[in-house]
Amino acid sequence: MVDGANTINSFRFWESGLSTISAFSVPADDLTGFFLERPGPNSSVAGSRLRIPEGQYSLTNHWRERYGGKYSLQNADLSGNRGGILMHRGNYPSNTDGCLLPGCAWKPNYVGGKAPYNSGYKLNELHHFIDNAGYKYVRFNIFNTIGR
Repeated sequence: MVDGANTINSFRFWESGLSTISAFSVPADDLTGFFLERPGPNSSVAGSRLRIPEGQYSLTNHWRERYGGKYSLQNADLSGNRGGILMHRGNYPSNTDGCLLPGCAWKPNYVGGKAPYNSGYKLNELHHFIDNAGYKYVRFNIFNTIGR
C-alpha cells in the first residue's frame, strides 16, 4: 500500500520551446529540487520527444549505467517504448529525449547547480529516498500548473 508520505510531487511551472521546468518535493523527507524535461504539449506517444502527460506514475527498476538512472516512471497511458521514463543526471534539453533530469537549481532551459550540488547530487538524493521507501511503494505525481 502507498500512503501520501511515499510520493514525489512535481509541479510544472515554466516552459519554452526547448524544455519544461518543474519543482518537486517529497512530503516524507526534506527533499526538494527541480526537473528539466522535454517541452510540451504532453504526449504519451513513443518517439515524440515531448513531455509526458500529467498524472500519477509508479516506479520500476531501470538501470542505465551511462546516465546514472536507476528508476523510471510508468503508467497505463504511456504507449510502447514511451513506457519507462527514466530519471537520470543531465542539465540541458539536449541531454534528454523524454526523461526527467533532476537538479538543485534552475534557470531557463537548465537544471543543475554548483558543485557538489549538481544534477548527480540531486539524483543520488532521489535514489536514496526511493531505495529506503522501496520503489514499489512510491508514487510520482506530475501536475501541470503552467497557464493556470
